Amino acid sequence: MSYTEKISNIKKQKNVDIIKIPFLNQNISLKVIDNSPETITLSTIWRKNNLQWFHTEFTPTEEKSRKWITKILDDPQRILFMIFLDEKKIGQTGLDTFVESENSIEVTGTIKDKSIKDHRIMEFARNALINWAFEYLDVSKVIIRHFSDNHRAINLSERCGLQTVNSIPMKRKIINNELSWVETKLNSHEEIAERYLNVMEIKRENFHKSF
Repeated sequence: MSYTEKISNIKKQKNVDIIKIPFLNQNISLKVIDNSPETITLSTIWRKNNLQWFHTEFTPTEEKSRKWITKILDDPQRILFMIFLDEKKIGQTGLDTFVESENSIEVTGTIKDKSIKDHRIMEFARNALINWAFEYLDVSKVIIRHFSDNHRAINLSERCGLQTVNSIPMKRKIINNELSWVETKLNSHEEIAERYLNVMEIKRENFHKSF
């Protein structure tokens, strides 16, 4: 099957543990996200709590969250999972931007509930997602992008084996009355950007399961 066929096949599996791994005396599972009222509400809350790490600083509403999730569900190139700890919804994460020439995929949309204090939970979830991308989607490389000041996210990705391979200069720009961070070019080596976006990656041969 092609990449899009695999994604479409997974999206048909409603309320099914697509990925499931043990964590201490509990289980972490990833299911294809739905657009239920509970999911919409949680997604809106989580997005509000993590606005500074999005490329666009917007005002999250339940209607925007519903449209965003519906758009992903309808997109054959993208998938978004709800993360469960046992049967409690605790966060979400997804895959996006498949590049056929590199056979690569990007981890995107990772946010969690404030109640989750043990960093190992999201580390296990990310490792399981990366492993699934290598084994089921059969990609060669997994990429993730973090703002360079998002130290917790960078540390999480480093614990999963990803390494920074590039740092992209970014600048603020108002687009549709919303503040966005867009890529920019520096005129000299001495010039410093307002912000940087770290590009991190791991190749299949360098990935080691930690669960």
